Amino acid sequence: MTNSLSDLAARWLQEADLLDRYGCSSVAETCRMHADELEAAWKEWEGEELTIKEAAQESGYSPEQLRKLVRDGEIPDLRPEGSQGPIWIRRCDLPRRPGANEGVRKPHQSRPDRDPIDAFVDRLIDG
Repeated sequence: MTNSLSDLAARWLQEADLLDRYGCSSVAETCRMHADELEAAWKEWEGEELTIKEAAQESGYSPEQLRKLVRDGEIPDLRPEGSQGPIWIRRCDLPRRPGANEGVRKPHQSRPDRDPIDAFVDRLIDG
């Protein structure tokens, strides 16, 4: 997770420990549950497989540049060996072009001005 989300989950776990010390175990358990859910959702989001077009939007690289990086082995090729099918790239494997738009497409809208963290949090809230 990025520092801010990782720090948030760690803070929730620390707060849970403090709540336990004050006898608020049910609230502490809720804090732990939320921290675990945040970490699981973030891992799922980071592991999402993107089409070349989606990967290009998020990374700032062109689809052809991304295809070349896959061919050169700089980005893992998720296709079965020898497959000529479409290329999919996990979000966590994407290179990020410095200064490139790092907005994330939400399932129901496209907002390239969005910060990936904001979009991730919105996705958690939206369900």
